[in-house]
Amino acid sequence: MADTPLKLAASNGDWIAVDWGTSSLRAWYVQSDGFIQTNAKSTQGAGTLSSDAFEGVLLGLIDPWLEGDKSPLPILICGMAGSRQGWKEAAYVELPTPFSALAEQLVEVPVKDPRIRPFIVPGVCQNNEFGPDVIRGEETLLLGVLDEMETGRHIFCLPGTHSKWVHTEDQRILQSRTFLTGELFALVVKHSMLRHSLDGSEGAEPTHFAKGVRDVHSGAAQFLSALFPVRAAQLLNGTDPKAAYAYLSGVTIATELKELAASGGVSPGDLVEIIGSSSLVKCYASAMRIFGIETRVHDGDVAALKGLSIIRKESGV
Repeated sequence: MADTPLKLAASNGDWIAVDWGTSSLRAWYVQSDGFIQTNAKSTQGAGTLSSDAFEGVLLGLIDPWLEGDKSPLPILICGMAGSRQGWKEAAYVELPTPFSALAEQLVEVPVKDPRIRPFIVPGVCQNNEFGPDVIRGEETLLLGVLDEMETGRHIFCLPGTHSKWVHTEDQRILQSRTFLTGELFALVVKHSMLRHSLDGSEGAEPTHFAKGVRDVHSGAAQFLSALFPVRAAQLLNGTDPKAAYAYLSGVTIATELKELAASGGVSPGDLVEIIGSSSLVKCYASAMRIFGIETRVHDGDVAALKGLSIIRKESGV
């Protein structure tokens, strides 16, 4: 529901920014002077919708902001609404590429409601010596953060169901790499036989989470060999399911970091810019400190809105 469910009097230059992820939807009403008049959020992510459902879901969220006697309100959308299984596919821009290419290749979505005019930001893809990879949604967050940073090389981590690691230089994405860490952890927790020994109702408890990270970092544990002992310890020793959940979370995230470090993607002493708004960001920052990696955290919602604002300005939508 909208944080402020009011009827807005649109003026020329007003628009709506939308970050449509796999599991959530966030929208902001932006006035022509850049002021955020109101915002709304929903759990109706792109991953649960058929292509013909997107318009209705979006209208259900933003309808109080629309007027029938005005010109169509521009809507700029980043994220999974532009995927092949989304609202309308927005083709990937191939890396390496400047961020300006995002504004040049927006995809307009045909709609039934004359009050809106939606455009989708394309994702970016990589198919070179670094291996195949795709990004959809994170490119807009990166743009929003980079606009506030000095030029030069930067390393970014965007935690999530599929965590993204991106190297940039002077407003260009050089390479990206995706880990299915969050999805794999969810599968183990919810669908494996370990589900009987795990309780994540209170999140990852810091002490046991840190132990999981340290065990992987030191070589005392590896992901596959660490799984069954979680169940066995609960059966034989009565291990607390909350502690087991936190420990396994630490092992899983640390495995990602160790693989990345082994391939030269990150090293002790590096500064990693983490973008996100969930508790997962804190877990990644904590794990990186154990690996000797410095971190700086950027709010994901702020980054998305800033990136969409830049793309809109450059595109003239």
